[in-house]
Amino acid sequence: MQIVQVLIQAGAWIDPHEEGDVYLTPLMGAAQLGHIQIVEFLLEKGADPTRHGGYCLATAEYYARADNPKKFVLAAILRKAEDQWRVVHRP
Repeated sequence: MQIVQVLIQAGAWIDPHEEGDVYLTPLMGAAQLGHIQIVEFLLEKGADPTRHGGYCLATAEYYARADNPKKFVLAAILRKAEDQWRVVHRP
């Protein structure tokens, strides 16, 4: 967690890839690996939970459902974040 905080404070991009890119965003990677604190931190810093990408071209919620014991907690956090994001960033 400390490394992520240092990188963000140093100016690392929260969402470094384009929509639909084949790479995972930091939010997707943290969700897939079950890092709840990092997911919450990235969301607080403005990570887009609705962005599609990675090898499945899915959102972070999909990657949160990987085979890890925290998948239901992560999926709930990300689903709520997606709903909030859509309200604020509505076209």
